[in-house]
Amino acid sequence: MKGVLFYYFSFNSVYFLNIFMYFLKVYILGARIVSSHRAHRFSKIFGDGPAVLQEIMITTEIKLQEVMVGLAAHMFKFMTYEETNAMFKNSKIHDEELASTLVQILRKYRNPNTKTPRIRRYVIELAIWMMKDNITNIQAFKNLGMMEELEGVTETTSELESFNIFSGAIGLSRYKISIHSLVETATKLMTDHS
Repeated sequence: MKGVLFYYFSFNSVYFLNIFMYFLKVYILGARIVSSHRAHRFSKIFGDGPAVLQEIMITTEIKLQEVMVGLAAHMFKFMTYEETNAMFKNSKIHDEELASTLVQILRKYRNPNTKTPRIRRYVIELAIWMMKDNITNIQAFKNLGMMEELEGVTETTSELESFNIFSGAIGLSRYKISIHSLVETATKLMTDHS
C-alpha cells in the first residue's frame, strides 16, 4: 500500500487519488461480498491503517495531510468496529487525539485552500464516521469546538469544494453529497446527543 501512495505522489495529481479511492472501495466491497474466509484475506488492506493515522497526526505537508485524511475517511467507511479498534490500538493513537487534530485542521483552513480543496470535506467525513454510535467521540468533538468550526465551514464554503475531479483548476465532476449536507449531518449528530 505504501508503494501505491508514493507512486501517487510522484505524479502530484489528485486524479490518481480519486482512481485509487475508487479501486479501494471496489476492493473492500468485494471483500464484504465474498465468504468470510476470503474476506479475511482482503482485510490485509487495512494493515497500513495505523501508518495512515500516524501520518495524519504528524505531517506538516498540506497535500500529504489531505490525502491521508481522505484515505482514512474512505477506509473507515468499510471497516468493522473491531477492525477500527484494532487499528487505533496498533497506531497508539486515541480517538480524542485524532479528534483534536481534525478540529485543528479545520481551524487552520478556515477558508478553502486551492492547493487542498478537499481537506475540509475529508475532515468532516472522518469526524462523522468517528461520531456515529460513539457518544464519547461526540462529546470530545463538542468540547474541542467542532460546532463552531462547522459553522465557519458553512459560511466560507466555495464552489471549489464541490468537485471531486479536477483538470488543472477547473472542476469536472461534482460530489453527490454537498459539503453543506456533511456539515448538517455532523451538526445533527452532535445536537441529537446533547
